[in-house]
Amino acid sequence: MIIILLLVGSIFLAFGLNIILGYSRFKRIGLKISGHVKAIEKYKATTIGASNQTTTSTFFRPVVEYSYRDQSQIVKGVGSNEIRHKLNQNISILIIENESGTHARIEDSTYYTLGIIFALAGIVVLGIYLFSMGGSAILATVIIPGTFGVGYLISSLVRNVSDLVESAKDHPETNENSILIETKADYIKEITSHSFWSNILAFGLMFASLGILYSGYRQLPTAATEMLNTNFELFWETITSGEMPSSWEDPLILCGIGAFFFLASLRSIYYVRKKYGSMMKM
Repeated sequence: MIIILLLVGSIFLAFGLNIILGYSRFKRIGLKISGHVKAIEKYKATTIGASNQTTTSTFFRPVVEYSYRDQSQIVKGVGSNEIRHKLNQNISILIIENESGTHARIEDSTYYTLGIIFALAGIVVLGIYLFSMGGSAILATVIIPGTFGVGYLISSLVRNVSDLVESAKDHPETNENSILIETKADYIKEITSHSFWSNILAFGLMFASLGILYSGYRQLPTAATEMLNTNFELFWETITSGEMPSSWEDPLILCGIGAFFFLASLRSIYYVRKKYGSMMKM
């Protein structure tokens, strides 16, 4: 069990660092050119979790067309659980040429985000191995660099293959779990659906938070509610003076939770309106 923690932590850390270093290399030496979003690929990905349970999620990634050396090429972006690009949106492409061919990536800080997530997960697991499980620090110093080297080699090979496939002149093929959103009508339909369900979740959170807030208010003693309604300054002074009656504590904690989620719901509503409102403008 303890060795498994070391291996899993090393793999996650190596994978995250390789993502970060790989994208940094494109940013550092890649040629930047302009492309446009030709389509949005909607696809399903299946992951295996604990107890061999499978989870299928829907992701979206941009299919970007660009011209390089007078040839039209295609490259795909990083998958996300929400649509982050518009059809026909201009987007920057990073190009690297070497002995294995021409490689392209979309300029997207999501690579850094993914790399950091995997690296932090690896660090947490390695921390558990070293400090909670009493693992060998010497063994860790051998395994971690070795895993990083093997991971770099594997990721380089995979990157070369995927870049060559995705940069082909032909239109990218889709599998049975993938469809391409290529028309304005299909795009607007997808955005409208996302906006609807996002608003349902945001307003649902708001109503739930108001319910929690009201529940906390109803549980306050009569003296507290009267003071809150007639003299808020005295009420605030009472709860911040350190002399607040103990019977006020649990209801006020409930009110605080409700207020926090209410503010979070306001932010969610603003985010949904701003994000999908701008995406509908084409």
